[in-house]
Amino acid sequence: MQTQLFSEESSEYANKIWSNLSYSLEHMFKLSYIKEN
Repeated sequence: MQTQLFSEESSEYANKIWSNLSYSLEHMFKLSYIKEN
């Protein structure tokens, strides 16, 4: 039970990190794309 709860929390945490990371990468890509054109 405790392990299951921990895995649910860590996966939710990982999802937050991944969404933030992908947002940052997308934002940087858009900025560099605008600079080139």
